[in-house]
Amino acid sequence: MARPDDADPAAESPASATPAAPPTGPVPAAPTRRRWSRTPLQFQLSVGSTVSRTFSIWLKGLVPFAVLSLAVHAPLIVGMYYFTLARENVPWVQDAAKFSRSIDFITSAVFEWILTGAVAFAVFQRLRGQPAPFVESVSHGFRSGLRVLGTGLTVCIVTTLGFLLIIPGVIATCTFIAAVPAAVVERTGVRASMSRSSALARGHRGAIFGALFVTRLFATVVAVVMFRVVGLEAATTYQDLAIRVAMVEGFAALIVPLSSILACVVYHDLRIGKEGASADEIAAVFD
Repeated sequence: MARPDDADPAAESPASATPAAPPTGPVPAAPTRRRWSRTPLQFQLSVGSTVSRTFSIWLKGLVPFAVLSLAVHAPLIVGMYYFTLARENVPWVQDAAKFSRSIDFITSAVFEWILTGAVAFAVFQRLRGQPAPFVESVSHGFRSGLRVLGTGLTVCIVTTLGFLLIIPGVIATCTFIAAVPAAVVERTGVRASMSRSSALARGHRGAIFGALFVTRLFATVVAVVMFRVVGLEAATTYQDLAIRVAMVEGFAALIVPLSSILACVVYHDLRIGKEGASADEIAAVFD
């Protein structure tokens, strides 16, 4: 019977074993860790970049945007003219005049969202460096008319109710800023568009508020200058006042595209930053 001491040491010793042949072929590279990956938490919306591109797009397309804005706001301009003119002879209009600014605010907000849908094509085309012919912009913009109208009206109602307490209105404005662009690009309904905007804006409401603040401040300064130039207090008759009011509404319509362009730029940047989409992919819906 063999004992452990009688075992062949050469068979047991690793040192005496025949060395394995080295592997042939190219040596595989060692896996490297990704140093950075895009996630929603790592992307931060830039106030400066968003505002600068908003103004750049607005100035480059100033005339087409102005014409489109005047066309969209024409019912409001005409309505304010006749509303002011009627105050001379209709007693109840005299009493309702103090509410005219509130009516003007709400209707302007509705038309602003409609305009957002109308300028979406032009904005996304310019963001990817492509021309945006005026006729084509109008055609594409109003193609989603019902979705845009429903979404814009709902957002307007929600934000207006929120502004009764001020802070909720600000939050709602920042939350649903991308609802109309989402309705145009992704062809979603009212509820889905608002949910989409809320998801995109999450984590970036502060930057959105900053961009809104800058553009609204500029619009307010321009509006004050317009009031001074037109001089509503200098009107001598209701006819003269009605004309001046219509002029103010017309000048204001030239500034409104800023907010609409900003909404599209915010949607564009959030899609690219949070989801890795490309400008061509976003604008592909118009091709």
